[in-house]
Amino acid sequence: MVMNGKEFEMFMVAPKWQLRLVNMRDKLYFDVDPKTWSPREAFTSSLYRSVNFRSLRLLKKEPAELQGLTTTLMHMLGEQYPKNRPLGKWERLAVASADYWGMKDERLTAATIAIMERVYGMPTTGFLPLQLMGLNNKHTSLAELKLVSVVKGTSTATDFQLGKEYRLAKSEDQVVVNSRVGSEITDFAAE
Repeated sequence: MVMNGKEFEMFMVAPKWQLRLVNMRDKLYFDVDPKTWSPREAFTSSLYRSVNFRSLRLLKKEPAELQGLTTTLMHMLGEQYPKNRPLGKWERLAVASADYWGMKDERLTAATIAIMERVYGMPTTGFLPLQLMGLNNKHTSLAELKLVSVVKGTSTATDFQLGKEYRLAKSEDQVVVNSRVGSEITDFAAE
């Protein structure tokens, strides 16, 4: 998985199946436990949003196809507020309902799916996050996660090996810090 263009990559590496975080610019990597890792600013799409999709609750699910993939469509419900009072600003922006497409495949481990749910800030369902469309309490459409295209290919073990120019970092912090500016927060604010 490539994050932020070409700055960061993350993948799981055999034989220990640790999650490898890679800073492509500084040629650094660090391995973390995929079960306990929590995404930081460089590795998450959920940091800059006002809506909490992780709070969605499943109403029902059904088989569906999305871009040629066999998926599960989950109809979900967000926080419900009393109808007898005006909603506050954040309550109006909160997700009211959503349709969420996910996928299960025997090649995807539970740890891989859990990581992707955390990276995208999606509900914990056990399905690989593919697409989420919904409405907030102002009845404004939310297209938080959209599957743009599917490309099938093959890979070999060498696709997951780093070149000799990559060095093991002393900490995750060292990988996440952007040597050019200081951090991804600074990059985001400068654009």
